[in-house]
Amino acid sequence: MHGRRIVGYIFFTLAVFFAFGYLTTTTTEIASYIFKDDSSFFKQIAFPKLLKKEQITLNNYDKHIRRIDLENATAVFNEVNNAARQKNADLNPIGVSFIPAYLPVGTHLYHSTRNGGKIPDSFEWTAMDYEFSYNFAHFNRGKPRSGRPGPPPGGHRGRKHHGNGPGGKSPFGKGPHGGPRPPFGSGNSNLLTFEVTRPLDKLFYLGGASAAKSETGEMDTQYILSQAESYDEFDERWAAEQICSWGKKNGGIDGYIRLEIGFEVVICDFYEKLQLISNVTLSNVTELLEFPPEKFDKRSLKSPDEDELNRKRSSIIDGFQAMSGYEQYESGERVYSGDDRILLDFSKLVTPLNRTYINPDPYKRRIYNISTDVKGQLLTELDTVLSTPNDPYSSTNWQVVTTNIEKKFGPILANLNTSFALYNAHKTLGVLGANITTYTFNFYRRYVNYPEHNLSAEARKMAIWDYIHPYLPLKSRSDLLILSSLAKVQESLVDAMIESFELGRDLMSVYTIPNMPKEKRNALEKQALSLQTKIKSLLDTLNWPLFYRCRQNCKIGEMCFIPTWGPSPLGWGNAALGFENDQDGRRRISRDCQCISYRTLLEASEHKGESNRPKF
Repeated sequence: MHGRRIVGYIFFTLAVFFAFGYLTTTTTEIASYIFKDDSSFFKQIAFPKLLKKEQITLNNYDKHIRRIDLENATAVFNEVNNAARQKNADLNPIGVSFIPAYLPVGTHLYHSTRNGGKIPDSFEWTAMDYEFSYNFAHFNRGKPRSGRPGPPPGGHRGRKHHGNGPGGKSPFGKGPHGGPRPPFGSGNSNLLTFEVTRPLDKLFYLGGASAAKSETGEMDTQYILSQAESYDEFDERWAAEQICSWGKKNGGIDGYIRLEIGFEVVICDFYEKLQLISNVTLSNVTELLEFPPEKFDKRSLKSPDEDELNRKRSSIIDGFQAMSGYEQYESGERVYSGDDRILLDFSKLVTPLNRTYINPDPYKRRIYNISTDVKGQLLTELDTVLSTPNDPYSSTNWQVVTTNIEKKFGPILANLNTSFALYNAHKTLGVLGANITTYTFNFYRRYVNYPEHNLSAEARKMAIWDYIHPYLPLKSRSDLLILSSLAKVQESLVDAMIESFELGRDLMSVYTIPNMPKEKRNALEKQALSLQTKIKSLLDTLNWPLFYRCRQNCKIGEMCFIPTWGPSPLGWGNAALGFENDQDGRRRISRDCQCISYRTLLEASEHKGESNRPKF
């Protein structure tokens, strides 16, 4: 018995090791799947004839869902699952869909400016969290210092930008449109708080890192909405003007939502549905601390003692400034798993997926160059979306469905993958069988009706419907596309569960057939290797954010850092922190994430020579 405990402990330790190995192993290149063009999907479904809830049931759903391959289905699944979730969106930086959104009455939006706190008289950028706008307002220390420059959320820095997008290209090109934004001002910063007084029910949520200020795909949805003719002509301020103008002519538009660090909302009209409830003039930092002004020129210091006191005071303020940047990252972390203030109307989703080729790699896919016909289809559908208010309350919130699927089956798949990795080390069929049945037994048993021992076709059908069924009647072709996509993904998951359990059960026959024939053993080994390949392929195809995490638990005062794209407190695109390069030199976020604190930002500024903080 003691020996068994030792062996069990060894295998448990190996399991933990291999499990985290999958979670942290880098996938530098996602397989180049071909997305099948199925534009007929949208022609097959007449909008007025869509199914009602009472018409689509467990008994007939498989007859009504539409044809879609796994790669397309996964792309639709992930567009839904990633929406309004910072972690997911940064891990899938190029979004390709337009999701109608809704901000309820009472929502607060923040905007920083140096023009005396005047309400913008045209479109402008607002933040969902004050830390975002606060950090853009600058840290007024009496004299400009090196560090993060920039105006309010939206980062309107003129035509030239620093850094690179995921593809390693310099963001934006020169063009005739846009030009520099209105002056940000040079006085004290004002932090304005607006409250939504009427629902913002004509918004679009644009997925991925849609405020990355790049030309590598993250902003393609804005390119489509603005109807730009080339990226040489594209400027995000010009694009905002075009989008608001287009929306006004087509039923009205409140704005659109993007991701930088936390979510920002481009508001087209500040007077229609918002009310200014607070206008705070931010004080000079040293004055608030009752410190004398910082002295940046040592020649003005009269003695070594005065120099030392000045350095100590400055070092304290350096810490405050680092904390300001860290608190902005924290505000983003709070919405890693979703910003519940942003409500989404998936019944009106508009997407090019499943109607033209889209690269499945979320770092490489582009839609700015899709055909004129498909662009025209998208714009026509977007016009239709604006003809009525978005209503997230009267249709299924499909993200609830996708979340349930990911949280249920993601850990099982990771554990199955680990079990096969262990098998490669110990080569014991019985142990592999015991491991993979441990993770699948209860799911399998839940659907097997006694006295049967195998899962019937009807039971399989129930196992799929159990996880994908809508909560409200289907309203649109978008609902049916999503349901069809979820059904395809869930079908693959259920089949993986069934095959894993039934193979595991066969493998454990070594405990009932002591002298198993060599031919039988060889056949089982071959099946095991085949299933291992299938599980790994399914994990790579799904590419769920669940598999990106920190190796250790972060301490209080730390956060598990998921890198962001575009401007940030750590520099453009967070410099190199948390990234790695694939074989093509493209930056990707590493699965092996790390904990950071405000000291990470402080040390980064010291490394750049931006801090006078003494070591005390």
